[in-house]
Amino acid sequence: MGALAACGACLAAAWPLDGAALAVWGWRLPLVGGLAVNVAAAGARLVVLRDPQEGMSLAEVEDRHAVNLGRLIRSSWRRVLAVAAMGTFPAASFYLVCATLPAYLSDVTGVAPHVALGVHLANLFVLTLVIPLGGWMADGVGRTTTLLTSAAVTGALAYPVWMLVGVGLPAVAWLGQLLLVVGFGLFQGALAESAVMALPKGMRATGLNLADALASALGGGLAPLAGVALVAATADDASPAYVMIGAAALSAAACWAVRRTDLF
Repeated sequence: MGALAACGACLAAAWPLDGAALAVWGWRLPLVGGLAVNVAAAGARLVVLRDPQEGMSLAEVEDRHAVNLGRLIRSSWRRVLAVAAMGTFPAASFYLVCATLPAYLSDVTGVAPHVALGVHLANLFVLTLVIPLGGWMADGVGRTTTLLTSAAVTGALAYPVWMLVGVGLPAVAWLGQLLLVVGFGLFQGALAESAVMALPKGMRATGLNLADALASALGGGLAPLAGVALVAATADDASPAYVMIGAAALSAAACWAVRRTDLF
C-alpha cells in the first residue's frame, strides 16, 4: 500500500507538469509527502503499539532477553542465509519491475512520464491483490509448489516480457508488467509463511529482519545497478531481465534446498 500511495503521488505530480517543471518539482513534492507520512506513521506506532512483553510468562520474557544477533548467527546462520536467498527474487523483481521498468518505458521507448506512471500504478494495485492470493495458494496447493512454480514461470517469461515492454505501446507495456507482477507477487505471498517456518522459534523476528535486510540490500538494491551494467555491456535494452532470471533461479534453489533439508 505504501508503494501504491507513493506512485499515486508521483503520478499526481507528473500529470500537470512539463519536462522542466517535473525535473524541478517531481522529486521535491513526493519527498515532502513521504516525510509527512513517516511522521504520521511514527505517531500512530507510539499510540497503538503495546509493550511486546505484555502477557508473557517469566520464562518467555527471560528467553526473549537471551536472544541476540550473535546467538542467531552462531546457531542458525545457514537458515538466515537460506531465507535471504529465498527473498532475493521478490526483492530484485520489485526494484526492477516497479522502479526500473517505468523509467525504461519512459526513457527508452519515449512514453510520456505520466503514462508510464499510470501503467505502473495500475499494476501496483494488482500486486496488492496478488500477494494475498499467493498466501492462499500456498495454503491450498503447498508452499514449495507455489514458490517453485511462480519462480520458474516468471523466470521463463522475464526476457520476452521485457522485450514486449520495449515496443513502446502503453497497453502492451501494461500487459507485460502485469505478467511479471503476478509472477513475483504470488512468490512473495507464499514466501511469508515459508520464511517463518524455516527459522527457529524464539529467534524468528530477529532472523526475518536480518534475512530481509540482506535480500533487500543485496538482491533488491543491487538489481538495478546490475541491470544498467548489463545494458552497457551488451547494448541490449532487455538484458535487465537476466537479473530477474538469476534471482528467480537462486530463490528457487534455496526453496528446494530448505525443503530437502527438512527445515520446514
